[in-house]
Amino acid sequence: MTIQFFISGKWKGYFIDNRFSAGGPANNKWYMDINMAFGNNHQFTATGSDEVGHFNFEDGKITDGKVTFCKAYNSHNVYYEGEVKGTKLEGQWWLEDAPSTKGDWAMWPATSSDI
Repeated sequence: MTIQFFISGKWKGYFIDNRFSAGGPANNKWYMDINMAFGNNHQFTATGSDEVGHFNFEDGKITDGKVTFCKAYNSHNVYYEGEVKGTKLEGQWWLEDAPSTKGDWAMWPATSSDI
């Protein structure tokens, strides 16, 4: 098994919200600016912002090619699960208070070409 190392620093990404909202149509991509910090044992934290507001990544882990973390806004939490795809992380998110509200997401180092 290959061990993947990730670069701390500026990352880009998006999440897709399948609901219609005042901020945009259904299936709209919401872009994220992220400052990632990778630590020992493939753990990570982050701060960032998107069109919803400022957030922190909590309990970030990458284990056996799988990634999990909680995106914490002041008003609510969003849970993320996914996979490592080269230098990109991608998967599905869901709302803590409404697990049936979910969508796809992806993020990658800003130094990579936009994927």
